[in-house]
Order: sequence, then structure tokens, then C-alpha cells
Amino acid sequence: MERDIQEARLNEIADQWARLEPEGNEAARQTLYIELFTLAFQLYDTSGAMWVVDAFEEAIEKFDPARALFSHYFAHLLKKRRIDAHRYEQRHSPTGISLDDLVGKKDQVELGKLLEDIHAENPEHAIMKEFKFLELTSMILNFTQCHLGKSGNEIRRNWYRIFYTEDITDTLKTKSLRFVHERDVFAAINQSYLDYYMSAPCTTMKQIQVIPLRPYCQVVPEREGRTEETPVPIPSDVSLSYLRRCEGKRVGKSTRSNQMKFYEEEKKLMRSC
Repeated sequence: MERDIQEARLNEIADQWARLEPEGNEAARQTLYIELFTLAFQLYDTSGAMWVVDAFEEAIEKFDPARALFSHYFAHLLKKRRIDAHRYEQRHSPTGISLDDLVGKKDQVELGKLLEDIHAENPEHAIMKEFKFLELTSMILNFTQCHLGKSGNEIRRNWYRIFYTEDITDTLKTKSLRFVHERDVFAAINQSYLDYYMSAPCTTMKQIQVIPLRPYCQVVPEREGRTEETPVPIPSDVSLSYLRRCEGKRVGKSTRSNQMKFYEEEKKLMRSC
């Protein structure tokens, strides 16, 4: 699709979004949001920075079709937020040290790096702390090598991938963190499980951040009447419903709880190192 056609479509969807009543139109708003988000970032974003996502959220919240085209308004906000982000980085980065310097050269971080919330009072400490998440990713990817004997079974590996997928979702939905390199994370998650509770397929961290989860009652049929978005942190019955409906496995709460204990114990060991 040519850029001018994409931009025209972006403005058309934004007009529909702004004029649609928020109450009683959840499905329509969700469909418009996903297309609006996809087009906006195809046209204007190449950085994947958190301030870009913030600018988008601000744009759809404050956009007034009577005053300007959405494409013009969004581009204007991006310019302002880019300047703000640059000024903030200059004020808060340690003198002569960039965040890349703090975590080491890119080619020395096999699993990629995390950027901590720019509002953190101690960026160096926060970044090193978040490397525990990279250790967890490595453990999932190298599960067979990390777990010998009974602990190396496929059942536990599948549970770990489910819990890891929930952790990634929770982190991206509730904290100002983003992965610069995403390939290893997406190799470690259970993509089928992620697709099960997200309202649209997610292949980037940015999409997980902004795309809503499916209604709770759709993810867990036993939650009939719960039309709100599936909560985060993700409730335990979501994974049980997924296993039953998508993998044909009937698993009880106690089984999930036992596997979660193993998973949390390993995370605790990583944090204590």
C-alpha cells in the first residue's frame, strides 16, 4: 500500500475512533485500535522507543477530528516527545556514560538488552537487576541443558514456557521496560498461549504493550458475564483453560501450583546470585 493511501486510511480510522461512543462498542473500538496502531507505527515509528508509544496513546486520547488530521497531530506529538526524550536523556544519563556503556557492547549480550524506565533514580543498578530476566530467558531456551534427570522433562518445560509468557506480558503491561532485541524472548515464550489470551496476534513487544487482552469470559468460558479485559497478572484459570481447549489436556489447579513452585524457586535463585 502506498504511503499516501496508508495515511488516508489512518486518518479515516482515527475519525471513526474519535466519533465512536466508548460505551457499548468494545468490539468495534478494539478492531479500530489495532488497525490504527499498526498503520501509525508502520508510517511513523522506526525506533520502538517507549516515548513513541506514549505519544500514540496521547494522540488517540486527545485527537479532535474537527481541529486537524490525525496524521498531522500524531507527527506533531512525535516531534515534541522526541525533543523531550533527548533533553531528559542528556539531564539524567551519567556524565560520559550511555546506557549501552553500562550494559556492555551489544555483541557481548547474546540475548539482547533491557532498557530500564528512564525515571529510575539509579539506571546502572536497575539495568543490572533486569539482567536476571535475561538469565531466565536463557534458562528457558536451554532448558534441557539446565535441567537434568527428572527436572528435565517436557511437561515442566511446557509449564515454564507458559509461566514465562505470563511474566513477559505482565512486565510489558505494567512496567516501562522494553526489549531492544526480541528474537530470543519470542523463541522462549509459548506463542500459541500468547495468541490465546491476546486480542490479536503479537509478534513484537510493542504489540504486547498496547494491544488489549481478550475479554475474560472468552478466554475462560466459566467466567460467563466477565466481559472486561482479562486481568494482568494473568489468573491461573487462563492457562488451565488454554491447556484444556487448545491442547486437550485436563490439568488441575494443584498441578499448576506445584509447577509454579519449581519455576518461582529457580527465579529466586537467579535473584540471589
